[in-house]
Amino acid sequence: MSLFARDAYWELQPLFRDEVPENKDWWKGKKDLKIQLGCDKFFAEGWVNVDHRDLGQEIVCDLNTFPWPFESESAERIIAHNVFEHLDKITKVMEEVHRVLKPGGRINICVPHGFFKGYFQDPTHTRGFSFETFDYFTSKRPYGYFDFQFSSAHTDIWLGKGLQFWNWLIEPVINISDLTKVFFEVTPLKVFLNGDLMVAMVK
Repeated sequence: MSLFARDAYWELQPLFRDEVPENKDWWKGKKDLKIQLGCDKFFAEGWVNVDHRDLGQEIVCDLNTFPWPFESESAERIIAHNVFEHLDKITKVMEEVHRVLKPGGRINICVPHGFFKGYFQDPTHTRGFSFETFDYFTSKRPYGYFDFQFSSAHTDIWLGKGLQFWNWLIEPVINISDLTKVFFEVTPLKVFLNGDLMVAMVK
């Protein structure tokens, strides 16, 4: 698996800090921002941390309310780890991500697969996702639904491991190609899809 959402999130871990930033406005006016959406209590040094609760991070923002408090084309990286499944309007969210990212900027996303038990059991989840969901925001699905478009999107399926040791073997097979991902989604093999989608998109 390449540097997609889960790996991108672990990239932040060495940067996590416990203390509240003294100057919460340090990011204003900058054009090369790195933004962590839905930071919870995990504040990453050098990143603009955003959450809907005031936990001491730089920005308190309801991501269901638009526009977000960022200038257009002001971010080079965005990470959204287990956030988008909690939001109401995914198409509007993606439009806002596109607005905030610089040309060539990247977003890394982690969301639950639609067949994942964790998607169904959490009452705050508004929707699940297929590995092809984010293709609709690129030229792979040229349906003309939106007046914006990302230049690329790649999605891998990550399976929970733990005691399910067989997933160490199944996960590489699922991610061989888009064809194998479709095969697992539309056949009884979808029972193995108990995990997340790791998405990397470039504006």
